[in-house]
Amino acid sequence: MYSNIMQALWIGCLFLPGWITAQPEAAPVIDANNISQLKPATVIDFGALPAEAGEIVNGRMLVDDDGARMAVVNRDGAVVFLDTAGGLIAVAPGPVTDDGLAATFMVGAFDTTGDQFAAVRTGGGAYYVNLYLLDEDGGHRDLRIRSGDSPVDIWFADAAVWLEVVPLEPGRESYLVEIPLEDFVPGEKVDIDPADLMVHAFAPMTDKDVVARIGRLPAPLTVTSTAEGVVSRWDLTEGVRTATAIVSDVPIYGAMTPDGRYLAWRDPASRALHLLDFETGQDEVVVALNGQYMPFILIGAQADVILGVHLNDHPQVTAWETQTGLQHELGPYRQCQRPPDMVTLTNSGRMLVIGCDTGLEIWQIVHDES
Repeated sequence: MYSNIMQALWIGCLFLPGWITAQPEAAPVIDANNISQLKPATVIDFGALPAEAGEIVNGRMLVDDDGARMAVVNRDGAVVFLDTAGGLIAVAPGPVTDDGLAATFMVGAFDTTGDQFAAVRTGGGAYYVNLYLLDEDGGHRDLRIRSGDSPVDIWFADAAVWLEVVPLEPGRESYLVEIPLEDFVPGEKVDIDPADLMVHAFAPMTDKDVVARIGRLPAPLTVTSTAEGVVSRWDLTEGVRTATAIVSDVPIYGAMTPDGRYLAWRDPASRALHLLDFETGQDEVVVALNGQYMPFILIGAQADVILGVHLNDHPQVTAWETQTGLQHELGPYRQCQRPPDMVTLTNSGRMLVIGCDTGLEIWQIVHDES
C-alpha cells in the first residue's frame, strides 16, 4: 500500500542480549482475601542496569498483561525492555529525523501476548510508528507519517495498531488511525502519506455534553462524564458507547477492571472513593476521603479491592476492601527523589508496579513463611 521507502536515519541497531525470557512463576491475583500480604517483591534500580541500557531517569513504564515484560525509555529515546527480575532483554533505539535529531518517544503499548510492542515517536514534522517483535526473531518494523498531528495513545486490536490522534490545527476533532499489522514491512522503513491512512471517528466527540474524560484507562476503553454526572463507557475501536450510568459527581480520576465492568473513581474535591458497576448502573461510596488527594487509583481484577498510591503526598501504598471499606496500610514504596512518575496494575491483577526517577518497584502477594 505504501510505496515510498523512508529515508530517515536509524540510531544504531537493536541490542539483543536475549529476546526469550523465562516466564515468572505466577503470583496470586490480588484480592480482598490476600491484600494484607501485598508487599514489595522486587526492586529494579536504573543505576544498576548494564551500560547498554543507557541513562534512565523517568519511571514511566509500560507492562504487558502478565507482567513478564516491561518497557522504560532512556535519555536517548530508546525503549529498554526488562523482565520482572530487572534483567535486560533488549534496547530498541528510535529513528533520527531529517534535521538530525532523535525523534521524541510519546506513547507505547504491548499486545495481549507481550510478544509485540508498538511505539510512537514525533519530530521533524512527522510521527513514527515502530513495531518491535519480542519473540525468537526479534527485530523491528517502522513507518513514518508526514503529519504535524500528535498521537496521544496507541493499542493493538483486530490485527492492527490503533492510534488516537490530536490534530495540529485548532478546532479540528481528534480522530483514530488504524494501521494493519501487515502494513509493517519487514526490513523496510516506509513513508505513509496521511491521505492513505485508514481514519475513524473518535466516538466520544459525538457527545457534546462531555466535560471530563478519565485518563490512564487502558485503550480501547475510555470513560467520559457530563457536568450532570452522566457517565459513559466507550469502546474506541468499535466506535460505540457501550454503557451509561448516573452518579452524584463528575469522575475525573479512576481505574477500570480489565473487563470494563467496574470503575473505581473519585471526584475533583476528593470527597469520596466510589465503585461504579456499569452492568447494573449502581454506584457505591467505598470510603470517605475527606479531601485527601490520591493521584494514583487502581482496582483489582475482581473489583473487591481498590489500591491508592501516594495518598495525601505520603510515599505509601494503601488499599480498601470494596464491600466493607476496610482500609489496609501496606507500607512505604521505594525511596525516590520525587512522587512516582507512573503506577500500574497488570491486567492479570497479579502485580503492582511503581516507577519513579530511581527505578521500579514490583509489589506482589508474598506469603509469610511460617
